[in-house]
Amino acid sequence: MKPVQDRHELLVSFVRDRIEPFVETWEAGGHYPPELYREAGEQGILAMGDPHWREDPASVVTAPSATRLSYIRSLNRAGSQAIAVALSAHLISLKILLEGAPDLFRLTAADILSGHQVINIALTEPGGGSNLNEVTTFAERGPNGRYLVSGNKAFVCHAQRASWLIVTARHGSPEAQEIGLFLVALGSCAKIKPLRPIGWQALPIGDVHMQETEAYPIALPGKPARRLLQSGLAAERLNLAALAVQSSVLALEQAVAFARERDIAGTPLLKRQAIAHRLADMKREICVSAAFLEQVASSSDKPDPIFLAMAKNTASQCFEAAARNAAQIAGGQGCLDDNLLARLYRDSRITPVGGGSEEMMLEIIASSL
Repeated sequence: MKPVQDRHELLVSFVRDRIEPFVETWEAGGHYPPELYREAGEQGILAMGDPHWREDPASVVTAPSATRLSYIRSLNRAGSQAIAVALSAHLISLKILLEGAPDLFRLTAADILSGHQVINIALTEPGGGSNLNEVTTFAERGPNGRYLVSGNKAFVCHAQRASWLIVTARHGSPEAQEIGLFLVALGSCAKIKPLRPIGWQALPIGDVHMQETEAYPIALPGKPARRLLQSGLAAERLNLAALAVQSSVLALEQAVAFARERDIAGTPLLKRQAIAHRLADMKREICVSAAFLEQVASSSDKPDPIFLAMAKNTASQCFEAAARNAAQIAGGQGCLDDNLLARLYRDSRITPVGGGSEEMMLEIIASSL
């Protein structure tokens, strides 16, 4: 297997050369170029640098949580959560397929990891958010025995480019009690409405309307479907927490650099006690958040959902505070829309919502009391 250091250097160089110089342009344009995804596949980035993924694609998905955490943070060194999500979200979907429908994993994994196809999960619905009890999308068998899915999903990452979506759907009708997981082949039977979110602006996001869209069952309604869904959500929460931690680090770096260069009456801003103490407190919060996340990620191949909820909220709140403090310290520069601080400030509103809102995480934590 390729040494970890070499794999890390491959990722670092890709981020430095192929992402960082172009992020502002992609953010302003509302999407990154499709060629980047294909190039990431060709260079093994989508496989987290594993040189043997073609012989054993499952090894990418079953890599330790700590490995995925490191991968996410390295991708986000460019200061673009949008691109980090674009090049990592497939790992969640492939994990669900490998655990729930290995035949579908074998059908899709090679094309996805090579960058020729895009896959994502679509859980949120316009009327009920990500509350599973409010799912109205339903699946029924068509004349040829295949499943047909009808319904609406909201805020879907890569909606405009996805070849496949993993969706939650009730079996038979919108009123059915249990929920299953289905792999939907997007095509002419799906309509996409592009959205422009406050953050993640370089990532194509949209609402998806499906009308009798062909699908494959991953897990029919019942406990197996819910177990798989929880496994996927756990992976997503780990990813989002890793994004938030790395973005917090970037916010601190930007704030320290500005405070070191900015002079007030001949004295660097960094030498002002109020500013130095604010930065010191930022660093303390970031280090605590990062250490807790690393402990949760490395404790088990299947991190405890209670601790994951804690880690996600801790990291998200840390990021929101870091982004605000960095923008405040930068003064007028922090109010301009064409720099990293502005991007971090916008993105800080996404992580407390994605993968389960802050309030949902508190409900999970409260269940342990």
